[in-house]
Amino acid sequence: MSVYGENWIVSNVGAELKPTSKDGDGQLLLVPKGGDLKSAQTIGASTTLHAPKGTLVIGDTLYVVDIDTLHSFDLKTRQHQQAIKPHEYLPERAAPQFLNAIAQGDNGNLYVSATDTSDIYIIHPGEQVRVGTLALNTPLKGPNGLVWDKQQQRLYVAEWGTDNQPNGRLGYIEMKGEPPYDFTVLGEHTGYLDGLQKVGEHLYFSDWVAFEKAGKVHRYHLEAHEQTSLNSDPIAGPANFQVSADGSELIVPNMLGNQLSTIPLAPLSTDIQAE
Repeated sequence: MSVYGENWIVSNVGAELKPTSKDGDGQLLLVPKGGDLKSAQTIGASTTLHAPKGTLVIGDTLYVVDIDTLHSFDLKTRQHQQAIKPHEYLPERAAPQFLNAIAQGDNGNLYVSATDTSDIYIIHPGEQVRVGTLALNTPLKGPNGLVWDKQQQRLYVAEWGTDNQPNGRLGYIEMKGEPPYDFTVLGEHTGYLDGLQKVGEHLYFSDWVAFEKAGKVHRYHLEAHEQTSLNSDPIAGPANFQVSADGSELIVPNMLGNQLSTIPLAPLSTDIQAE
């Protein structure tokens, strides 16, 4: 999900949790602050979506990934703009079926995670589309959540894991010099990691833990290397979350519970003001 002004943008994979099924029942919703789904407006109502997942707002443009396609929408008109299928530009690589998260990079580039193929695509949208993949020295374990740190030239990554095991890690790819690059692991936590955000010197990441109401959202301090769990009540599938427009809370989709949760960020008010 993403924040657009005072509104929330929520992606809905459909009536059933079938994230790779091309069933045409996915939706993008513009939800008023507070999460009143009954007052939501549909984005791209005339566009067929299957299981939309990660979103990113840049200005008045919304980017969203749906199975194997990166879509863009004009948020002023709520109309579709562009569809990019990365595998059409790189036919020699395995076609992804689980594009998952998007991060804004430099020079108009977007980073897009492909959890099933463990790739991170570099996509330059617009009139002259360019598509590549991030070259690494060692393979990732199902990259999921992404955050780009322009100052440090780092791409932070939360991994989902591989082989249906909760072995996903938190870490970063420092992109200084020439590729291939290294993936540096942060902390010792492993799990089914999903959402990822950075506020000041803190990384927030979610872990499903299991496919039931067991999920946690954690805070990792990049300087102190300390980790804290933020929610006492477990969340049913804490997916790609967002920081509210005023920086006061995390808005966390419950994929298995079909609802939204909020987690206060009051203890980090000084960090938020410094951003």
